[in-house]
Amino acid sequence: MFNQSNYGALLTSFFQLVKNLLLIQAWFPSGYFSYIGVGWFLSALLFLSIFSFPVIKLFKGILNNKRYYFLRFFILLLILILLEIAYSYSMRNYDLSYYNYVFPFSRIFEYFIGILVGILYDKLSSKNGNTILFTLLEVFSIFLVGISLVLPNNVFWMNNISKWILPNVILIYVFSLENGYLSKIFKNKILINLGNISYEFFLLHAVVLINYFRLYGSNGFVADVFSIIYIFSITLILSMIIHRTFSQKINWY
Repeated sequence: MFNQSNYGALLTSFFQLVKNLLLIQAWFPSGYFSYIGVGWFLSALLFLSIFSFPVIKLFKGILNNKRYYFLRFFILLLILILLEIAYSYSMRNYDLSYYNYVFPFSRIFEYFIGILVGILYDKLSSKNGNTILFTLLEVFSIFLVGISLVLPNNVFWMNNISKWILPNVILIYVFSLENGYLSKIFKNKILINLGNISYEFFLLHAVVLINYFRLYGSNGFVADVFSIIYIFSITLILSMIIHRTFSQKINWY
């Protein structure tokens, strides 16, 4: 840009870099996938984390009644789902990939649902459930996610709710109880270590892909099995290094 005296584009690129460094790029309907691509996730997460402690305190206060605990829980859950539906419906005529996916506020009710289910987990996280029953629930939760992804849904603004939030909340909650045979398999040390680096893996995969694209062309990574294994292996190794070097010392989790 500088060599071609394209100073307008250079200035635009500079301001986009500043937005990325300040983690505010997800608040703008353009440029949110710039640079490493997944940086929008950090931008949204920064906004959502502001609500963590006050919302946890609020929900625990509302649920501080043993007699009507579950009634209050389901009323809160229903309110959050309805608010999510209302928001998604109101944005149905806009850019769905942005306003129902990237825009930080679009994730707020989903985030609150996660907090609410986390509070329920703290109350009911018993390790003495019926193993057969919980194994069936685990199989059902996986089946539910698979079906939600495969079944057609012509109401596109509902995708975030029907294909992501509800099926995955059920999946995560059922497996977090660790009472079924499938969840016990995931307690394997290797799988636990892979799970521990999933955050770094998610943030790094775009960087590896972008550099691979520039070296071998945009279609290179699907050209053969070797390319896929190569990209996966490099991302995995870098994730392990960064997790051990930085994440464990800072104790982000």
